[in-house]
Formats: sequence, C-alpha cells, structure tokens
Amino acid sequence: MPATGPGGLLPLPRRRAARNRCRRHLHPTHYRNSANGITEKALQTTIGDFICQFAKLGPTSLELKTERKFTGNLFVETWQNREWGTPGWLHTSQATLLWTYYLDHDRLVSVSMPALRHWLLAKANPRIDRYREVRVAQAQRNDTVGVLVPIDDLRDAKLEN
Repeated sequence: MPATGPGGLLPLPRRRAARNRCRRHLHPTHYRNSANGITEKALQTTIGDFICQFAKLGPTSLELKTERKFTGNLFVETWQNREWGTPGWLHTSQATLLWTYYLDHDRLVSVSMPALRHWLLAKANPRIDRYREVRVAQAQRNDTVGVLVPIDDLRDAKLEN
C-alpha cells in the first residue's frame, strides 16, 4: 500500500506507469464468467467489485466507491432500496476492503469491511445509531439510505488502513 498522505488518506498514483501497475492487479468480479451457476451480480454483491492481488495480503476482495466531494465523512450504505427492503452493502458485501475515492481531493480512504461492520453493528455496543442517516439523492428510483461516519472516527478506532 502507498504511504499515507495528510490526515492518513492515501494518495492515488498519478503517473501512467503506476496506474497501469495497479490495473494489472485489479480483477473485476462483474466481468468474470460464472462457474457453478453463480451469477455475476451475485459475485459483485457478495464479494465486491474487484479481486486484487497484494504482495502482503494475497488475493483480496475489494468494494470500490466513488464520491464527488470530500466532506470528511464516509457514506455507509445500510439500504440499497429501503422501500423494497433490499439491504445495502454494509450488510451484503463480504469484501475484505472498502475503498472510497474522493474525486475533488484525489484521495482514497481504505477501511477493512469486516472491522467496519463489526464496529458499527456490534451487539454489545452498536455505534450505527450514533450517526446521521441520509437518503441519497440520485437519478435512480432506488430509495438508497445510509449513515455518514466521520473519517476521524474511523481513524480514532484504527479502522482506516
């Protein structure tokens, strides 16, 4: 993983050669043909958007999100469509890592998905209710809902990679 920049955020590679090296290690799950009758949609929903090969971690599943603007918060999707009762990626994704890329700051925030899920939903001390719930305004008909978790809270809990 690259060295962290200001505030623990990871700078994305800017040079073409570095980007190409990264691309060789990303294998999109939604382009893979399914064996054993598992659909591509099911693969993407459960294991994430990519399978990555890291020297220290080995094969790692990755959920990748993009945000236009850095607000200091991480949007955590609790409902993909609340109206239809479809749970969001916090509940369905079994990815190892969550990467959220902020376009306006050219920054990547990396969080362990299992640690994030446990930290927010732990039965003994659920934290998810402490955070503001928001509905995503988008062109789709989905009623997408999630919570805004301050990145500083993730850093303080040592969840940010």
